[in-house]
Amino acid sequence: MNGFLTIYGGLLVFFIEVGMAPSRSDQGGRFDWGELRPHFFDGFHKVLPAFASEGNHLLVERIVEFQDWMDDLVQLLNGFDVFFVGVQCPADVLEQRERDRGNRQIGEARYHMKTHDYCRYDLEVDCQYDLQDNVNLIVDAWQQRHAPSAFEWMYQATKKSL
Repeated sequence: MNGFLTIYGGLLVFFIEVGMAPSRSDQGGRFDWGELRPHFFDGFHKVLPAFASEGNHLLVERIVEFQDWMDDLVQLLNGFDVFFVGVQCPADVLEQRERDRGNRQIGEARYHMKTHDYCRYDLEVDCQYDLQDNVNLIVDAWQQRHAPSAFEWMYQATKKSL
């Protein structure tokens, strides 16, 4: 198959922006993010192997916010060719981007930096580098990838700890 299907981890944000889902509410109400969010992302993770098993090549943008989400993805995507890229960005740069966007809670991105504590990557890129340079790094590393991949390594590590 040629081409890739891009799956955006912020798909729910898109649904809200186009009016297909109600706005987020952290205090309960029509769309209680705290209650519905785990169900949304459980489903999101489960569609990835479904798409991949049909021969689709996927580009998935995702903040793997919790260790159990990473564990689930490693199990769900076992047997697929996964090239896992981590994007590093200094906290001050992230917070400036939050302020510039104007629709983010300041500090949310800093909170997400914990992801790097429990994820192993095939490649890490720095958000401060030129976008095209990062794209070139990713493509070159993907073309030269070797076993075991980060996902294969994490899967084997999980099996050994059981």
